[in-house]
Amino acid sequence: MAALQRAAADAAPLLSQRAQAAGIERPRARELLTDPAAVTPHGQLYTVVAARTASDRPEAAASRLRGMLELTFGQQQDSGAVVIDGAVYLVMRSENSVTVGELEQLRLRAVSSLGIPVMFAIGGPDERPSTARVHAQWALDACEDGSPTVLFDDVRVHATLRRAGAALSEVSLALPAVERMLACDVTEGTDYAATVLALLAHESNVAAASASLYLHPNTFRYRLRRTKELFGLDLADADTRLLAWMSLRLGGER
Repeated sequence: MAALQRAAADAAPLLSQRAQAAGIERPRARELLTDPAAVTPHGQLYTVVAARTASDRPEAAASRLRGMLELTFGQQQDSGAVVIDGAVYLVMRSENSVTVGELEQLRLRAVSSLGIPVMFAIGGPDERPSTARVHAQWALDACEDGSPTVLFDDVRVHATLRRAGAALSEVSLALPAVERMLACDVTEGTDYAATVLALLAHESNVAAASASLYLHPNTFRYRLRRTKELFGLDLADADTRLLAWMSLRLGGER
């Protein structure tokens, strides 16, 4: 018992110093994360972890989460955790970065400690830490509340489409023919939009597209003919196909 007490006494100053360090954001970490022109060693790669919580007290939760990341992984050179727009970002040199499994263990501990959903996403490695941060943010934005730790590379397509849909949310992409088709699906319970999207997703391969909807090819072709007869949608035109795909596909990512 005496030995344990001595060990605890010896460790107390170190733990206190680490706690104090975790309470102060490192200017270098914020510079790396926010300034694309930040000077870094030639060829040095950086990894960024983005984290957020689902809390009714987001500032307090973000502060506690930042402290956990800082104490656990932010003690190396060119590393540190900061809060930006309500999310926590941890930057580190890639040779010092951690595995998805290690981050997932910390995420689960954070969930247990905070009592709320916590999400982690990883961006990089990249020579520009600000770029790695953007990728981590995109991946984080694509996460559902409570989902496990994700890598940007694993959700790149979904995250990019989601961002594209958000960027175009104020722009009306739909052709009048597509708008009429969508309205018909809603009022009549038809599946014309799904038919067109399947055709476009399978690069006009009717056999593959019809199979994806469990339809006979002749039934599929009939639906396509009806989209032209009823709505004037001409899928023989390449530009029309592109705009129809953007309207149907990106609309689902908003």
